[in-house]
Amino acid sequence: MWSPEAERLVEELIARLMATRLPEQTRSEVTRLNALPIGGGLWSAHYLRPTGEVLVVGEDYDRPDEDHVYTDRARILQAIVWGCRLYPELRALVPERPEGATDCPCLRQPDLFGQDGVICPDCGGVGWLPPGAGAGSTR
Repeated sequence: MWSPEAERLVEELIARLMATRLPEQTRSEVTRLNALPIGGGLWSAHYLRPTGEVLVVGEDYDRPDEDHVYTDRARILQAIVWGCRLYPELRALVPERPEGATDCPCLRQPDLFGQDGVICPDCGGVGWLPPGAGAGSTR
């Protein structure tokens, strides 16, 4: 799923971001993690590395300084789709729907999984599941 072009794009976005005026805490985290900030939750922050890894800082409320690294398809897609809101260039990393893919059940809940809503944990926000995958099996 991850390519040298994807790696270069994320590296370029990180470099472009670092050339701007950033709050010191953001600059420090981007440098420490070598990752592009994607967004935040209630107490967590999500990042995308040039390697395609997704990092979530503060995911565990009891261990706020602990980083969690994810490499599964759904998490990577979630980070890309979410990241498109800040970095439209990431749209180039959203895969084309393959032949044999099925609609994700999240499409039946547009109020929850709409354009600016929650990003589906099964399809990663693309609206389809790969051939042979059922809901819940992409994680």
